[in-house]
Amino acid sequence: MSLFPLAKELEEEYLAVRSAFRKIEDSWKAYADNIIPEDPELIRKIVNFVISVIDYSIENLDSIDKQAYKTFLANYDLEFAYGPSGDDNYYLSIDESVNGEGLSEFCWELKHDETPFTQEKLREIRSKYTQILTQL
Repeated sequence: MSLFPLAKELEEEYLAVRSAFRKIEDSWKAYADNIIPEDPELIRKIVNFVISVIDYSIENLDSIDKQAYKTFLANYDLEFAYGPSGDDNYYLSIDESVNGEGLSEFCWELKHDETPFTQEKLREIRSKYTQILTQL
Protein backbone atom coordinates (compact mmCIF):
# COMPACT_ATOMS: atom_id res chain seq x y z
CA MET A 1 0.00 0.00 0.00
CA SER A 2 1.21 3.47 -0.85
CA LEU A 3 1.94 5.93 1.94
CA PHE A 4 -0.27 8.40 0.09
CA PRO A 5 -4.02 8.21 -0.51
CA LEU A 6 -4.12 7.13 -4.14
CA ALA A 7 -7.35 6.39 -5.99
CA LYS A 8 -8.25 2.68 -5.97
CA GLU A 9 -7.32 2.10 -9.63
CA LEU A 10 -3.98 3.81 -9.06
CA GLU A 11 -3.34 1.86 -5.87
CA GLU A 12 -3.71 -1.43 -7.76
CA GLU A 13 -1.26 -0.31 -10.43
CA TYR A 14 1.11 0.99 -7.73
CA LEU A 15 1.10 -2.41 -6.02
CA ALA A 16 1.76 -4.23 -9.30
CA VAL A 17 4.79 -2.04 -10.06
CA ARG A 18 6.05 -2.31 -6.49
CA SER A 19 5.71 -6.10 -6.62
CA ALA A 20 7.68 -6.28 -9.88
CA PHE A 21 10.47 -4.15 -8.41
CA ARG A 22 10.62 -6.20 -5.20
CA LYS A 23 11.45 -9.29 -7.27
CA ILE A 24 14.72 -7.72 -8.38
CA GLU A 25 15.41 -5.31 -5.53
CA ASP A 26 17.72 -7.72 -3.70
CA SER A 27 19.94 -7.98 -6.78
CA TRP A 28 21.24 -4.46 -6.15
CA LYS A 29 24.93 -5.48 -6.23
CA ALA A 30 24.58 -6.96 -9.72
CA TYR A 31 22.96 -3.72 -10.92
CA ALA A 32 25.55 -1.54 -9.18
CA ASP A 33 28.35 -3.54 -10.82
CA ASN A 34 26.52 -3.38 -14.18
CA ILE A 35 26.31 -7.18 -14.30
CA ILE A 36 22.53 -6.99 -14.77
CA PRO A 37 21.20 -4.11 -16.86
CA GLU A 38 17.98 -2.37 -15.90
CA ASP A 39 14.89 -4.01 -17.37
CA PRO A 40 13.34 -1.65 -19.95
CA GLU A 41 9.97 -3.36 -19.52
CA LEU A 42 9.91 -2.64 -15.78
CA ILE A 43 11.00 0.92 -16.41
CA ARG A 44 8.13 1.25 -18.93
CA LYS A 45 5.71 -0.01 -16.26
CA ILE A 46 7.05 2.53 -13.78
CA VAL A 47 6.83 5.37 -16.31
CA ASN A 48 3.34 4.35 -17.40
CA PHE A 49 2.24 4.30 -13.77
CA VAL A 50 3.57 7.83 -13.22
CA ILE A 51 1.74 8.94 -16.37
CA SER A 52 -1.44 7.36 -14.95
CA VAL A 53 -1.01 9.33 -11.71
CA ILE A 54 -0.43 12.53 -13.68
CA ASP A 55 -3.46 11.89 -15.91
CA TYR A 56 -5.63 11.15 -12.88
CA SER A 57 -4.37 14.35 -11.22
CA ILE A 58 -5.14 16.44 -14.31
CA GLU A 59 -8.62 14.97 -14.66
CA ASN A 60 -9.46 15.32 -10.96
CA LEU A 61 -7.45 18.38 -9.95
CA ASP A 62 -10.40 20.05 -8.24
CA SER A 63 -11.33 17.03 -6.12
CA ILE A 64 -8.01 15.43 -5.08
CA ASP A 65 -5.72 16.29 -2.21
CA LYS A 66 -3.29 18.27 -4.37
CA GLN A 67 -0.55 18.35 -1.75
CA ALA A 68 -0.68 14.57 -1.30
CA TYR A 69 -0.44 13.89 -5.05
CA LYS A 70 2.27 16.51 -5.47
CA THR A 71 4.28 14.92 -2.66
CA PHE A 72 3.73 11.44 -4.07
CA LEU A 73 4.98 12.41 -7.54
CA ALA A 74 7.91 14.38 -6.10
CA ASN A 75 9.13 11.43 -4.04
CA TYR A 76 8.04 8.35 -5.97
CA ASP A 77 11.45 7.82 -7.56
CA LEU A 78 12.92 7.28 -4.07
CA GLU A 79 11.06 3.98 -3.89
CA PHE A 80 13.55 2.68 -6.44
CA ALA A 81 16.69 3.28 -4.41
CA TYR A 82 18.79 0.20 -3.81
CA GLY A 83 22.01 -0.84 -2.17
CA PRO A 84 23.04 -2.01 1.28
CA SER A 85 21.56 1.10 2.89
CA GLY A 86 18.83 1.52 0.31
CA ASP A 87 20.31 4.78 -0.84
CA ASP A 88 23.37 3.90 -2.89
CA ASN A 89 21.84 4.02 -6.36
CA TYR A 90 18.55 4.53 -8.11
CA TYR A 91 17.08 1.95 -10.44
CA LEU A 92 15.70 4.85 -12.49
CA SER A 93 19.16 6.33 -13.14
CA ILE A 94 19.12 5.27 -16.76
CA ASP A 95 21.04 6.73 -19.69
CA GLU A 96 17.95 8.02 -21.49
CA SER A 97 17.07 11.65 -20.82
CA VAL A 98 15.05 14.57 -22.13
CA ASN A 99 17.12 17.68 -22.84
CA GLY A 100 19.79 16.44 -20.43
CA GLU A 101 17.27 15.87 -17.63
CA GLY A 102 17.22 12.32 -16.26
CA LEU A 103 14.11 10.29 -15.54
CA SER A 104 14.45 10.67 -11.77
CA GLU A 105 14.56 14.46 -12.15
CA PHE A 106 11.27 15.04 -13.98
CA CYS A 107 9.23 15.62 -10.82
CA TRP A 108 12.07 17.21 -8.84
CA GLU A 109 10.51 20.69 -9.05
CA LEU A 110 7.42 19.39 -7.25
CA LYS A 111 9.53 19.06 -4.09
CA HIS A 112 9.46 22.86 -3.80
CA ASP A 113 6.46 24.46 -2.14
CA GLU A 114 6.48 27.35 -4.60
CA THR A 115 6.08 25.05 -7.61
CA PRO A 116 2.41 25.07 -8.58
CA PHE A 117 0.50 21.82 -8.95
CA THR A 118 -1.45 22.84 -12.03
CA GLN A 119 -2.67 21.11 -15.17
CA GLU A 120 -0.09 23.05 -17.16
CA LYS A 121 2.81 21.92 -14.93
CA LEU A 122 1.52 18.33 -14.94
CA ARG A 123 1.24 18.30 -18.74
CA GLU A 124 4.81 19.60 -18.99
CA ILE A 125 6.05 16.78 -16.74
CA ARG A 126 3.88 14.20 -18.53
CA SER A 127 5.45 15.21 -21.84
CA LYS A 128 8.91 14.31 -20.51
CA TYR A 129 7.76 10.87 -19.39
CA THR A 130 6.14 10.29 -22.78
CA GLN A 131 9.40 11.21 -24.51
CA ILE A 132 11.32 8.72 -22.35
CA LEU A 133 8.93 5.95 -23.41
CA THR A 134 9.95 6.50 -27.02
CA GLN A 135 13.61 6.01 -26.05
CA LEU A 136 13.19 2.71 -24.21
